[in-house]
Amino acid sequence: MFQLNSLSIQCLTILIKQDLPSIRDHITGITTNVFTLLHKYAAQGMGKGDNYELVLAAFKYVGVLLRDVKQYSLLPEQLATLLLYVEQDLHDHSRQASAFLVLKAILARKLECGGLSGLMEGVAKLAITSYHINVRVQAKQAYITYLYEYPLEKSLLESHLSFILSQLDYEILEGRDCALDMIESILGTFPRQFVSNHCELVFVSLAARLVNEPTPELRKKIAAALGKLVTGVEKNQGEKLLDICLTWMRDEKVAHRRLGTQLCGIFLEATDLGLVDRHLTEIMSGVRGQFVEFTVRAPQTVEEEDDHHVYQTLVTVLKLVGRYPDILTNEKHASFVENIGGHCQRLLSHAHVWIRLASCQILFKLLSSIPPSTLATWANEDQSGDRDYSSNGPSSDDSDQSEDSDSSSGFNNSSRKGSKSPSKLKKIEKPRKVPQYEPHVGFLATSTRSKLRSLILDHVDQLGSDQIEDLMSQVMKNLVYLAQVSFLFRVPKLAHA
Repeated sequence: MFQLNSLSIQCLTILIKQDLPSIRDHITGITTNVFTLLHKYAAQGMGKGDNYELVLAAFKYVGVLLRDVKQYSLLPEQLATLLLYVEQDLHDHSRQASAFLVLKAILARKLECGGLSGLMEGVAKLAITSYHINVRVQAKQAYITYLYEYPLEKSLLESHLSFILSQLDYEILEGRDCALDMIESILGTFPRQFVSNHCELVFVSLAARLVNEPTPELRKKIAAALGKLVTGVEKNQGEKLLDICLTWMRDEKVAHRRLGTQLCGIFLEATDLGLVDRHLTEIMSGVRGQFVEFTVRAPQTVEEEDDHHVYQTLVTVLKLVGRYPDILTNEKHASFVENIGGHCQRLLSHAHVWIRLASCQILFKLLSSIPPSTLATWANEDQSGDRDYSSNGPSSDDSDQSEDSDSSSGFNNSSRKGSKSPSKLKKIEKPRKVPQYEPHVGFLATSTRSKLRSLILDHVDQLGSDQIEDLMSQVMKNLVYLAQVSFLFRVPKLAHA
């Protein structure tokens, strides 16, 4: 009997998809009989043995009925009964597939029922707590569909959003991952106005998780979600979020400063130029302020929190100069470039290899922003003393003298050697015309020769067999550039007796 009923329902499941006159005439009676079978055999604990196939076939029939037969609507009592069966089957691993089929059909038809809200709360928890990935995926999809398709009250929608955000702290990795997927779905599908209205709550929750999340893969997803958030909000809300970052960068706690710096890096990558342009000076000031307390310590005295702060600051600097390369050659930002370059050179002695790698990468950007010939010229000017004159023109006393008048007055090489008159001294002090290279900015713009020497030695110290390949590759790039500069150095002539 069970097999006969199961086979009959399976045949009817196929037939009801066809718009046949006999189906339209008898579909109400067929559906009533199917619900009678469900009521008799679908109770909890009875879905075993011979009646398992019957119950499974009945659920599939109802799912297809709801999904494909648009002209038929369930009675309110039938829908309420169906939701009860779905709720109990969601917790039965052997019948979850059919339960999700029926639930998705109900959501697709946007059917209203008093018990639906409570059922979806259970579905949301199932998406977080289930150990089976297919269950988490189906529960997540059903829950997001419910939030997006149903006209929920504002307070109820905010309650659901708060629940999802709270699950970012769930102790199991898979649960946190699913909660993050839900947030990404909300950011990508919900109206922009809704996202903007709740952006601060979402931003702060994601930011807090970014600091506390131990899994690198999930941290990358959180950073991507934050990037999607800051690009999806309205302009005035974006300003508020950036203000939060800048406030954290000035906080006394290292964790807050690290977070603010990292979030500024996300803004630099994700947002349009207009928003960052308006706050570029504040961002640069905040980034520069992060270097104040950085110290180079022995490995045994290193604090992990401080090192994360150092590394995130260097990464943000890389993003800053990558997006705004003109900073490196703009005289307006000369002090910033000199300060950053000096700190990066000092951090080449840091205990952690990733900090040294980031420092080398920044130094390469600073160096490569100036042609090697220009740096060599600056270094040669330091040696000959021409740099002091390059910024000062002739004095007012000899400004009216020209080369023609000097030659007509008898100034030649022999008279200069034998004369000790004041006029000779004045002529010697007159600066030569030195080619000008703009701009003379950066941490190598002054004392260029000695700084280059120090920089070369610091890079040579990085060479070793115990270093990672990326660091060695970057060190060699920097040394090749420095060698090009050194090749153009002017070697001082030795004085002969």
